Amino acid sequence: MERRAKSQDMSMGQMLRYTDYGARVRDGSVISKKVALGLGSHINECVTVSKGTEVGNFSSVGDNCYIGRDVIIGDNVEIGDHVLVGEGCFIGNGAEIGPGVNIEPGLIIGDKSEIECDSEITTDIPPNHTVMSYNGVQQTPRPKSRAIRK
Repeated sequence: MERRAKSQDMSMGQMLRYTDYGARVRDGSVISKKVALGLGSHINECVTVSKGTEVGNFSSVGDNCYIGRDVIIGDNVEIGDHVLVGEGCFIGNGAEIGPGVNIEPGLIIGDKSEIECDSEITTDIPPNHTVMSYNGVQQTPRPKSRAIRK
């Protein structure tokens, strides 16, 4: 059975530890109403999580991030610092989002996809793909096994 902490259980802006849920919210973060945090999820400092968002089990959101309304974040997702996730996005299980990434509203990031730092995401990313950005320009997503790292 899946258990999620609801935002009405939380005092905003305090370090919280839940023995029932294991969800933690660090100082300075704002969690709106109707937000669900999964078992063992971790919201770091100065993060805004907007209304209707669901954060999956064992997922973490880095410092100074903004998560828009009605975003679904899957299980075991890692989101780096200074990330902006637009309204209505879906981030699949096991995805890794690097620091400084901007994801436009309504996009789908597939399961186990990886987005390198400082990328501007303007199209859906298929599962098991890596996206890199050179000089602020998004490159074509490549399957993880064929991605070239520099």
